[in-house]
Amino acid sequence: MICVSIFIILGLYSAGAYTQKINENRVDSTAKRLIHHLALARLEAVRQGYPVTLCPGAASEGCMIGNGWQGGWVAFGDPNQNYILDPDERPILAGAASLGVTIGWRTPDRLLFKPNGSVWPNGHFRICDMTAKNQRAVIVYLTGRVRFSVQAPGNKSVRCA
Repeated sequence: MICVSIFIILGLYSAGAYTQKINENRVDSTAKRLIHHLALARLEAVRQGYPVTLCPGAASEGCMIGNGWQGGWVAFGDPNQNYILDPDERPILAGAASLGVTIGWRTPDRLLFKPNGSVWPNGHFRICDMTAKNQRAVIVYLTGRVRFSVQAPGNKSVRCA
């Protein structure tokens, strides 16, 4: 009976640690995927020689109103810089929905990569699991460069709310 109790206690402890690790990996993989897509959007703007918009949405619909980045995102060449996926513009990439995480960004809820590699606006994405115990920041500079951090700019904690 004592052995069974010890196994149950160890099992419950390891299940909690396992769930914590899954949530941590989910946040990290979402942040890395976002970083990859931000870099790809910047590269395409430089390569094609015209602006590229990255916004929350889907390749079939374009940008969505509101800050729904966890629902997925889309990047497309945007020569007229109207932030709308027009019929003559094609999607460059589409990020799938991120289940079990929240992704926050500032207003406006889109980024415009320019042909010189710069981006407007700058800021940071806040990527958090549903319990807000695992948080990461993806920091976007005006130069178009991006970095991953466990803290928000200014060495502040990432605010998930």
